[in-house]
Amino acid sequence: MAVINFADEKIDDILKDNFLIVALDRIQDPGNMGTIIRTADAAGTDGIIVGKGCVDIYSPKVVRSAMGSLFHIPIVQTEDLRETLIELKQKGGQVVTTHLSATQDYSDVNYKTSTVIVMGSEAEGVSQEIYDISDELIKIPMPGQAESLNVAVAHGIIAFEAVRQRRQA
Repeated sequence: MAVINFADEKIDDILKDNFLIVALDRIQDPGNMGTIIRTADAAGTDGIIVGKGCVDIYSPKVVRSAMGSLFHIPIVQTEDLRETLIELKQKGGQVVTTHLSATQDYSDVNYKTSTVIVMGSEAEGVSQEIYDISDELIKIPMPGQAESLNVAVAHGIIAFEAVRQRRQA
């Protein structure tokens, strides 16, 4: 057994030139949270912002499904996700939010500039207050009959589109 103290990360700790950040709004499933953390780490994102109402990132199932990525990627926990996103917009970032009613394809967004990718709750999507401040609303086209994707799978698709675009820059 070990006891580990995690440092409280701050927004300034994860800001880099041309940042790529993932922000999570009310993600409840620990398996999804851990998978998103691991995928964000694999994609080389600069950090993750976890809003109030999300599952505890240190719960056993999150830790297990993150497969060690909790030790690799900075995670900022915020009480006010909306204000944090506004701060990132003021620092030059675009807020790109997934939304079922969006008409823009996720691959049509330019991820080569400073970007925050926002993923919402599995059951409800992003809150209205996040929707209202978003710069881009995106969706993943699904020609099949499924109504939606698992949030962790959707995050992976979008994160690696950002990777693909940034590698071409």
